[in-house]
Amino acid sequence: MESKTAELREADTKLAQTDSQIHKATDHLRRSQNAAGRYVPPPAPLAPASGHRLLPRATANPFASATPPVNGSIHEEQRLALTVLAPEFDVPSQSFPEGAGAPDLYLHPPVGLHALAACTNGFLIQSLADEASRLHPQSPVLLALPGNFEACKRESARVLSLNHGRPRIAVLLPETLKHIGPALEKDSRFQAFTNLLSQFQGVVSTDAKTARLVESLTVVTRHLHLPFPSPIDSNEWEFSTTIEKRSPGLFLSADGFDPGSDQHNALLGLISHLATDHHIPLTVYHHKPGSIPELDVPDDLLEFPEPKLNYVQYLSLVATHRFVAGFGSNLAGGDIRGDALLCRNLFVGIQDDDAEKIFAGTIAPSDELENIAIHVNNLANDSQLYLDHVEKSQWLALEKLSFQAARGRLEDFVQSFTMPALTA
Repeated sequence: MESKTAELREADTKLAQTDSQIHKATDHLRRSQNAAGRYVPPPAPLAPASGHRLLPRATANPFASATPPVNGSIHEEQRLALTVLAPEFDVPSQSFPEGAGAPDLYLHPPVGLHALAACTNGFLIQSLADEASRLHPQSPVLLALPGNFEACKRESARVLSLNHGRPRIAVLLPETLKHIGPALEKDSRFQAFTNLLSQFQGVVSTDAKTARLVESLTVVTRHLHLPFPSPIDSNEWEFSTTIEKRSPGLFLSADGFDPGSDQHNALLGLISHLATDHHIPLTVYHHKPGSIPELDVPDDLLEFPEPKLNYVQYLSLVATHRFVAGFGSNLAGGDIRGDALLCRNLFVGIQDDDAEKIFAGTIAPSDELENIAIHVNNLANDSQLYLDHVEKSQWLALEKLSFQAARGRLEDFVQSFTMPALTA
């Protein structure tokens, strides 16, 4: 017990020592983005860690920065407010005048498609016909292509009929190609699909596999690969808890499991191996019961929480673990990796180009999963090693997946084919 207390005390000391380094790095990021002509708010003030938290909470979150002012700012003319159109998707329409805002049980969280709108203080709407009046005449429109080829053609025609002064961008999601793929097997269909994409001024892909396909299409002249951003730079969306309150276990979001997927089956095998052979406690969350087959894991290592949690309750539960794994979208339509980032813990999974850039130590190819098992076991039993990995993943995510980073990339992308610069 004494060695454990000393280990936790040492972890807190390390956090206090790195506060100044974090402040300098955030300042550097802010100055470099400001030099590009964008408004970048100052970082939130830092404060000493309290208790044995992995990171200081609330206003002391060193990864957070203030939300840009919406009205009355001298930088208002530089704002980019995107309209994300999501027909055929089961998501509510919503505006984000305050960016990520604060968690609200009555509003959809700023994750998934909503994150693309929220990171630019924009809008997500389901129906162009019903809500076209909400569009600013020059507001860029991002059309999330539905997983149905006929619906893609219909919704694209509606967006492309908008005035030509408005940037129109297609968004390709993993589910877009998953469902449309079989319909594109014939050359004529594939040609029709590429012709459809060529009519947009740009294409955004949200996963690495889709990005590789888009890059191979000569008809697409402007492409931005942008994984769904995460509000990790928002104080209100910081859900980490103290390391002493975290079990050394793994939280598995079981929804989205595909029994025909080799990767999904390999990940399930890894998770069973971690629990059975390395005695890593396992919490299995089913938003929809029956998502995965029965696991051959000792009962004393298994926990099945209440399935009907809201997103805030869900994140609070995730935060009590050291590791997170999943097979796709979470219960709010966001990315499981984003849940790990908001809770300041580590994502465990099969190698993926996007995840590899953030969680290099806890993902691997499906034929090297034993390496992950050994490493996760070490992280579960070494708090300092675990803290080092969390800190590294947070800084990488701040640079690549934060709202501030995503906003800057979207601004650059849109402004690359709209001259002069957009005004809001």
